[in-house]
Amino acid sequence: MVVHTIVTGGQALVDTLHGAAQLVKQLEDARFVVWLNPFWGPVALDGKTFEQMKVYQDIKKRIETVVNLPAFTDELFPQDIASMLNSRLTFKERVSQKELLEQNAAQQQKLLSEFQAALGKSQTAWSEQAKALAQQSLNAGLQAAQNSTALLLEEAARVNRAAVRQAFEEGVVRMEQALAVGRRIAWLSLAASLVALIAVCAIFMHVIH
Repeated sequence: MVVHTIVTGGQALVDTLHGAAQLVKQLEDARFVVWLNPFWGPVALDGKTFEQMKVYQDIKKRIETVVNLPAFTDELFPQDIASMLNSRLTFKERVSQKELLEQNAAQQQKLLSEFQAALGKSQTAWSEQAKALAQQSLNAGLQAAQNSTALLLEEAARVNRAAVRQAFEEGVVRMEQALAVGRRIAWLSLAASLVALIAVCAIFMHVIH
């Protein structure tokens, strides 16, 4: 009788090693095939491979062969195995489907190429439309900026005219006020001169008499 047992890497390494050793001890008349599965990590402990471990050295006389499974890095590999098992296919039947899968892959590649070509044409057309829309938007923005600038300049000119007119009017008012003050001073000076003249005349007449 030949018994197959699995030793996996990763966290389950110690447990599967112990399980394989227990099977060998319990089934004294059986020969064993050990499958090393590195899917969860390397089948190694403290830098030693399976064949270098003490567990293997203790039971190697009962082991018919050791099968090293490849370490698959393709994320789709577990899905492929699950699909095969769900379809109730053997490995041989699954491999026999290779030709059909290759034909399907070729058809899918052709469809993908046609789709990419159509997408490229569409992107070119979209790019031209996008450029035209961008130019229109730019022109509209520039025109709006020019209109806003013209309005601002017109408003600034209007404000400046109002400020100049107000300053001129205020200057005229100040000049009129200054002239009024000057006229008052002139009249007062004239009145003072007349009073002084009358006083001199009175003194002169008094001296004559």
